[in-house]
Amino acid sequence: MVTIYDGLTRSELDFDYKNCSMMRHEYHLAEGTKAVGMVGMLTEWKGFHVFLQAAKYVLEEYHDVVFFVVGDSISKEVTSYKEFLHSMAIELDISNNVFFYRSPSRFKERLRGARHYIHASLTPEPFGRVIIEAMAAAKPVIAVNAGGPAEIIQHGQTGLLYSPGDAHELARHIMLPVE
Repeated sequence: MVTIYDGLTRSELDFDYKNCSMMRHEYHLAEGTKAVGMVGMLTEWKGFHVFLQAAKYVLEEYHDVVFFVVGDSISKEVTSYKEFLHSMAIELDISNNVFFYRSPSRFKERLRGARHYIHASLTPEPFGRVIIEAMAAAKPVIAVNAGGPAEIIQHGQTGLLYSPGDAHELARHIMLPVE
């Protein structure tokens, strides 16, 4: 048996690199500011709260980092998680360094200016499309060591893997220098 993974079409790989700098301009980010992004549906099992907790740990060490939460609730029933994330950023005192953006499709090109892409699902996913999109854009990916991401990424070679739900380990990976 051979596994054939999802791919990206040629048009999905063609993008305007000028838009990468648009993110910095739109959010008034200084040249040295590092941007870290996570894209997905705003549901609890996607682990955005782990991402925010890791952001807190990173910001305790470094102040020139911003975090982008990109996505929206999939239904009115899970809107409370979105509200929880906004409240969490305020409670953790990181709201000045966390930006929420609703539309992943419009924002993906701009997010290519990010330093890292994060995948934080708490439940193993069969595949992580945002992972291969980030890899195609030559962006470092930090993902959970479970499910599809563990098959896609070779730890230390094509990305970094961490234990699902471990915000401290995720933060340590975010703070590693990117070559």
